[in-house]
Amino acid sequence: MRYLFYIGQNYSFEILRPVQDEARQRGDEVAWFIEGNDVNCEYFQSDEMVLDSIHAVKKFHPDAVFVPGNLVPRFIPGLKVQVFHGFEWKKKGHFRLRNMFDLYCTQGPLFTAKFNELRAPHPHFNVVETGWPKVDVLFDSPAYQWPARSDKPVILYAPTFSPALTSALLYSRKLNGWSGKADGNG
Repeated sequence: MRYLFYIGQNYSFEILRPVQDEARQRGDEVAWFIEGNDVNCEYFQSDEMVLDSIHAVKKFHPDAVFVPGNLVPRFIPGLKVQVFHGFEWKKKGHFRLRNMFDLYCTQGPLFTAKFNELRAPHPHFNVVETGWPKVDVLFDSPAYQWPARSDKPVILYAPTFSPALTSALLYSRKLNGWSGKADGNG
């Protein structure tokens, strides 16, 4: 089998590398294709095949195209698989059917149930609850041994880049000495 990983954001590496590892263990081929300008090519590993054109993608002729995003061109060969790339289900458009995916790989029961509900009147796609490969390693890893620090609490800060939900811009500006509002009016 041949798989194409169609990516447009850097977060795609963490999501798709576990899928790539599994594919390789089965003896399957994996190639990557970058859409847009938001992917840092330095993140590719030396043993990863990166296709540099649509012509190369068509020549590779994937059996399936894995997309941790919302869009993929229909002219790319192969079954189109959307791999969910976040937990936020309240985002606008999260459950929007774009009529371009053959399979939705959902990360949990809430998402699976909703997509199966959407599938009833639109049976042109399938839904499989696969979990979320990006966090699978958290369940297989040994527990982290935190350094002993009684003077300061430890805070996990994980902002999203979604404009309506992010606090990263505000946090970044505060670190750089800017104290106005995140919307630029202050």
